[in-house]
Amino acid sequence: MAAVLYSAAMSKEHAPLTVGQPAPHFQLKAVESHRVVSTDHPAARALVLTFHDETAMGAVRELQETVRDAYPAASDVLMASVVDLSRVPRMLRRVVEPVLKQAYAEAARFVPAEMDPADYIIILPDWTGEVAALFGAHRSDKTPHLVVIDRAGRMVGSYEGKALAQAAMSLLTGLTA
Repeated sequence: MAAVLYSAAMSKEHAPLTVGQPAPHFQLKAVESHRVVSTDHPAARALVLTFHDETAMGAVRELQETVRDAYPAASDVLMASVVDLSRVPRMLRRVVEPVLKQAYAEAARFVPAEMDPADYIIILPDWTGEVAALFGAHRSDKTPHLVVIDRAGRMVGSYEGKALAQAAMSLLTGLTA
């Protein structure tokens, strides 16, 4: 793996993230399902947040396939894509929202009929960029950023780079046993 696994991440505006310490509080609502994802109400043994743009979709697909092969149940590992939309002017949000809904619908076509897409396709718009900043994902438009949080809301670790699947599997080891 070319990039390095981080045990801590640093944000200019926020305190450093430390493994084993509480993850920063956040709350975002998912596209289409309107599911609220937050550190206050963990829905799984582990939460994997991926900060990325469309250029990293191949790495994100590989991440999802690899993690789902090892942890098929959303109750074990909940994976969500956080999309930093802070650069989108307010007046253009109505243009972006249908694009996000279309991305959800396209991804939902590949979810097996016996599974609820709302548990497996989680797109979290971050309209202010605050959540990306909280987790040190300042360059997610250039390099994907991944964060793993345990059920107790503690930081497990973070990673920046394109080997998302390998990083996630390394960070998830032991959490879901």
